[in-house]
Amino acid sequence: MATRFVKPNITKYIQLYSKYALIDGTNYTWELERPIDINENALIQVADRVFGSVPTGEDVEPYTIRMLNASTQSVVNTENTSGTEQHMYNYGKIIDIGHVKRAIPNKIILEIQPQNMNRISLRVNKGITGDTPINSAIEFFISLKITEKEPSYIEFGSLNNINIHQ
Repeated sequence: MATRFVKPNITKYIQLYSKYALIDGTNYTWELERPIDINENALIQVADRVFGSVPTGEDVEPYTIRMLNASTQSVVNTENTSGTEQHMYNYGKIIDIGHVKRAIPNKIILEIQPQNMNRISLRVNKGITGDTPINSAIEFFISLKITEKEPSYIEFGSLNNINIHQ
């Protein structure tokens, strides 16, 4: 089986259709034909998303899309101090949130660590913190954008004023 590499500064798009996913409650999982090998840190974000066949009244609450099983340190989860037990509060990394008919895109970008991605799992819920699934009649399309980024080099000053004869 061949492996696709995401090369630095080259963008890959992954097209995810809900009707081709394995569905387990609110979890949608897609097995990738060929794994994507990320050698350096990469940035992942939702480039576009479309929800279709949305019944009347189902578009009132925002939808939250969380990515599961992605290795990342770019998200710092807050503590649930509401006093209520919300087991889904910190489950997955939020990659998109908004109403069905959103006019402008979100700018949520996750930095993911080197890994071999052979499966993508997303959790799609109604609301922000709840565990309410979207209506099963709703179909959706999500385009994920992955860009591997070069390591950042830090330089101080112009480096031509260093006195080595001290």
